[in-house]
Amino acid sequence: MYLWIENNIRGVICYVGKRYSCSNNPFVPEIFDPEREESYIIAVDANNLYGYTMTQSLPISNFKFLSESEIKNLNVLAKDDIGYFLEVDLSYPSTLHDSHDFPLAPDHTEITFDMFSPYQKKLIKNHGLKLSKQNRKLTPCF
Repeated sequence: MYLWIENNIRGVICYVGKRYSCSNNPFVPEIFDPEREESYIIAVDANNLYGYTMTQSLPISNFKFLSESEIKNLNVLAKDDIGYFLEVDLSYPSTLHDSHDFPLAPDHTEITFDMFSPYQKKLIKNHGLKLSKQNRKLTPCF
């Protein structure tokens, strides 16, 4: 069980949002077009997520695998004395990817040099960075 947990620990996810957006906001008269539908840009951010997680209880004992009947009757609440690790197989068609802001289930993937874009490879070369060890990262599945 220890190895199963260790192999499935997920780190943080890095998400880089859209860099350009254009609204049709009536409160910005210089660019507002009354012929077009109104639209707005909202920036949403969450601070101190790491600090929040550090205040939460960690599982330290009494680990066990559930039986099939326990899994069928599983009822998980947001605030509960019992926490769960779930290993599941998901069928998530790529046609759904663009209909969500974030992926349903990011992959815990080993990033290799050949996965970098030409721009990233150029940055690595220009700054003399050495990629001595490949790391597993939590990546959106695009």
